[in-house]
Amino acid sequence: MQCTSRPHVRLKEQERRNFKIALRACGILPAGIGRVRWLCWLLVFIWATAAGAETIALGGNHAYGKFVAREIDPGSLIDMRNSDFRVANSGNSNPDELSDCETGPLPINTYPLRVYDSKAVVLLGGRFDGEVPQSSEWVHTYCNSTAVGLWDSPYGSVEGLRARRVWDGIRFARASAFFRVDRVWLSDVRDDCIENDFLLAGMIKDSLFDGCFSVISMRSPDDAAPDNSATIVTLAGVLMRLQPYLYRGVVRQGFPVKGNATSPSLVIHDSVIAISGEEMINPTALSASLSKIEDCRNNLFLFTSDKAWPDKLAKPPSCFRVLQGEAARLAWQEARQNWIDCHFRAVRFADDTVAKPSRCDRTAFGGQY
Repeated sequence: MQCTSRPHVRLKEQERRNFKIALRACGILPAGIGRVRWLCWLLVFIWATAAGAETIALGGNHAYGKFVAREIDPGSLIDMRNSDFRVANSGNSNPDELSDCETGPLPINTYPLRVYDSKAVVLLGGRFDGEVPQSSEWVHTYCNSTAVGLWDSPYGSVEGLRARRVWDGIRFARASAFFRVDRVWLSDVRDDCIENDFLLAGMIKDSLFDGCFSVISMRSPDDAAPDNSATIVTLAGVLMRLQPYLYRGVVRQGFPVKGNATSPSLVIHDSVIAISGEEMINPTALSASLSKIEDCRNNLFLFTSDKAWPDKLAKPPSCFRVLQGEAARLAWQEARQNWIDCHFRAVRFADDTVAKPSRCDRTAFGGQY
């Protein structure tokens, strides 16, 4: 399915110059006052998108169909609250070295929803039910896919989405800086819950990532990528749990943040990271990811195994309270249930955990935002 919008309203030359000046003004604000910087960007967003926005209502079960939007009006809304999509990246249910994910009779839908060249677009709601194999070898299951992807769409926002059993959850690519993810529930994600391999600035807020091989990827495949350490990615009120999968013959887990020296810096507030006792792909790389934290407060780091803390696994900074074993498992379950209870109106699947709104605790993890 292709979305063909009416010609969007174009800014006059002077308005374009003013817009660029305003963005530069926001960019020079000190990183330490991240909330002021985000408020500045928000005001620019409101000013730049006041005219020309449209609403595109998607309804019904799209099954293995695709929706593609290109060059829609700035600030437009794609309303998917009554929409269902299937995500499938493998032609067979158990890809292996003899019959990988490109082989087999099963239907394929690797990119069910894509947005291109659409400034400040808002994607609201949507259920993306995946069929990506969960027990097969990662290498043979790697047929690239994402439930939702935005390309060259700065200030894009994904809100209230529910997806499970997908390859990547949400992907921001090329010139899609200053992205926003809010009130999103992802689970059983075989690769990255959020892919930000173009090293873009963004905010991830008030979301539940309940089972990701890696939570956030911020590592460019281009070895010559410039240093983006001055770029900020903010996590506020995000619950993140790593999910181990079969990887190169061993059940392993990825990273809370997959990054390196050129990756954006991190601001993490009021968030929870939970890892298991399974081997990490590269335990020493965790310290490189944690070193990208520029500012953080009031966070939990949960080592849910009863094993001793691995020697090669770096400890998080002091802005994380560390729990292990039974205490860690209980803390994750409480935070997860609290998020679900406090988001009882969220889009969900019929068999998702039942929300109990009366138990929502707005002072605890999962309910603070």
